[in-house]
Amino acid sequence: MRGFVKLGAAIAAALLMSGAPFAQSPMPPPFGYWEGDGGGQALNWSSGDGSCAFAANGTVTTGICDWQPSYAGGILVLTYQWVAGPAAMRFSVIWQDENTITISGHVFHRRS
Repeated sequence: MRGFVKLGAAIAAALLMSGAPFAQSPMPPPFGYWEGDGGGQALNWSSGDGSCAFAANGTVTTGICDWQPSYAGGILVLTYQWVAGPAAMRFSVIWQDENTITISGHVFHRRS
């Protein structure tokens, strides 16, 4: 039993020293206006009331956004009204730097 405790302590110490992701803070939501490279895609998310709009391929979806953070970005959940009731779209968001994110693999830049 003591061998397992020592092994567990050694693994925990190694993870802490390696800078494992759980030692970092979760990433903040990407509030503001973002445009995709090449045009045709945009995200506009208000920090005040959570309202947001996502545009892609000539279609604009509006609703309320929610953020499920992770250590490199998070999941953006856009809930909108559909014919059969509320529906949700989920996007993987990864922060590249303070003005660049990827949304489901597509590069977006913050615009003012």
